[in-house]
Amino acid sequence: MMKKKSLIFSVFGVLVLLTLMGFGSAVTIDITGVTVPLSQSGGSFTVNITNTTSLETVNFTAIATPDANGKNIVFSLPTFPIIINGTTSILITYTVLTGFVFETGKDYYVTLTATGSSIDTKTLAFAPTIEPTQVSACKVKGNSLLQNNLKLLMDSIKVTKGFGDDTEWYPMDEIEFKVDVENNGNDTIRNIVVEWQLYDETAKRKILGGEESSFSLKEGDDKTLRITFKLDSTKLKSGNKYVLYVWANGKDESLSASTCFSTNNINDGLGNLNVVIDSHFVILDSLEVVGTASCGSSVQVTGEVWNIGDDDEEDVYVKVYSTELGISQRVDVGDIDSFDSKDFLVNLDIPDNAETGKAYDLTFLVYDEDDDIFENDNGDQSQFTLPLQVTGACTNLPPVSVTANLQSSAVAGQELDILATIKNTASTTQTFNLELTGYENWASLVSVDKTAFTLTAGQSQNVLIKLKVNAGVSGEQNFNIVMKQGTKVLTQPVSVSVQGKGFSFTGWISNLGLGGNTYLWVIGALNVLLVLIIIVVAVRVVKKK
Repeated sequence: MMKKKSLIFSVFGVLVLLTLMGFGSAVTIDITGVTVPLSQSGGSFTVNITNTTSLETVNFTAIATPDANGKNIVFSLPTFPIIINGTTSILITYTVLTGFVFETGKDYYVTLTATGSSIDTKTLAFAPTIEPTQVSACKVKGNSLLQNNLKLLMDSIKVTKGFGDDTEWYPMDEIEFKVDVENNGNDTIRNIVVEWQLYDETAKRKILGGEESSFSLKEGDDKTLRITFKLDSTKLKSGNKYVLYVWANGKDESLSASTCFSTNNINDGLGNLNVVIDSHFVILDSLEVVGTASCGSSVQVTGEVWNIGDDDEEDVYVKVYSTELGISQRVDVGDIDSFDSKDFLVNLDIPDNAETGKAYDLTFLVYDEDDDIFENDNGDQSQFTLPLQVTGACTNLPPVSVTANLQSSAVAGQELDILATIKNTASTTQTFNLELTGYENWASLVSVDKTAFTLTAGQSQNVLIKLKVNAGVSGEQNFNIVMKQGTKVLTQPVSVSVQGKGFSFTGWISNLGLGGNTYLWVIGALNVLLVLIIIVVAVRVVKKK
C-alpha cells in the first residue's frame, strides 16, 4: 500500500495538491478538471485512468476522513475494463451526509485507489474549516455580527522566553499575548469562552490552538486574559506567514442566543508573523534542578537538547559552569536530527563553603562538532542560565587564610608594623574585604594599605598594617584581622607583646638607631668594656704589690 500524504488547503479554496505514490505501476490515475479544494457540501470531479499493458478490470475505492461522530462522505465509483494503451475519463460524484461536521483546524481528505494488475493512489483534500474571522467560526446561532455586544481586542504579543521578538519567532519560543474582552451591551453575557489559534497562512493549516475557561461579564464590564503558549510544533516552516487568531462565544440573556466577535491583530500595525529556522541551531529547553542543592552534596540538573535547525547535527555537547561554585563540566550529547531532541542530565557537586540561601547562576553553552558555540543568523549564541538555590547547613567561612608577622618592636607610644598575608584557598577567583577590630583599647589605627582583594585560585596578597600603641600600655595585647565575603566572615586573632616606655636595656638598644646590626655593635662594645675593666683591675693589683 502506498504512503498517503495529507494536505491542507486555503480557507478561500484556491489550491489542491495531488500526491502520486506509485510503484512504477502500469495503471496510473490522472485527476483533471477538479474544483479545488473539494467542497464541504458535495460535488464531482474527473479522474483519468491510463493502462499501458493489456485489457484488464480496474476497481476503484475511495476512503474519506470521517467526522467525530463516525459519519462519512459517500463517493460514487464505477468499475469497468480499461482499453489497451489508452486513457478513460471517469466522473466521480460525492455527497456529504447531513449532520457531517467539519471540525475547525482538522484535516479532511479522500484517498482514491485504482487496483488492477498494479495499484495507484492519489489523495485530495477538502476545504479546511478554519475561518475565525467569519460568523461560522464563532458558532453564532441566529445572531448576526451587527447585534454582537461582545468585543475583543488582542495586543501585547511578545516572546517571554527564547530567541525571537514580537514578529519573528524561533521554534521553542514561549509567547504571551493579551486579550481584552468587553461587554458593550445592557445584559449579562454568560458562558464566555475565548479560543485562539496560530494559523499558517502559507500552508493553509492550523499550527497550535487553545481555549480559555468559561466566565461571565455584566453589562459594561471587561476582562483581560493573558494567554501563553510554546512554539513547539513540528509543522513550522521557515518563510511561511502566520496569523494569530482569537474569538469568543457567549450567551446574551436578552437574545437567548450566542453572541461573539472575532478579531486578529495583523491589521493593527503588527503584520504577519514569521517563524525563523536557521540551518544550524541547537538549544536547551526545560532546564530544571531536581530536588534541593545542599552544601557538600550533589544535585542533578535535567533538560532537553533541541535541534531547531534545518540540518542534522553531529557530536553535540554542553558545557555547564559556575565561577562562584567552582563548577565546570562537559556533557556529551551526540548526534541530533533536525527538529528532534535528546534528554540532558548532569550531576553537579556543591562545595561545602557555598552560601546558604543564595541563588547561584549556572551557565550552559551548547557546542557543535567543531567546538564552536551554536549561533543563529542574528548572532545570538546558544547560552542559557539557570538559578541554583543552595540550602542546608553550609560552612559560613570564606575560602581564605590569614597569617601575620611583626615588622617592628611593639613599644608604648610608638608605631607598630604588622605584615599580613591574605591567601585565596578556593579553586576559583574570589573577592574579599578586610577589616580590623579589637585594637581600640590599646592602640589607634594609622593605615592599612589594602582593604579589598580579588584573588585568583591560590593567589596571595601582602597587606601592611600600621598601629600606634597608646602611652602606658604594656604586656600581651590582641586585635583581629577580619575577612568578609558576603555574609561569610573569618576572624583571625593576632597577639602582640608590648614593652612599657620606662628604661629597659633592650628598649635602649632599639633606640640607638644602629640599624640591622644593633646587637653586633652592642656585643662588641661590651667586649671592649670588659677588657678595660680587666686592665684597670690588673693595674690596681700590681700597685698594691
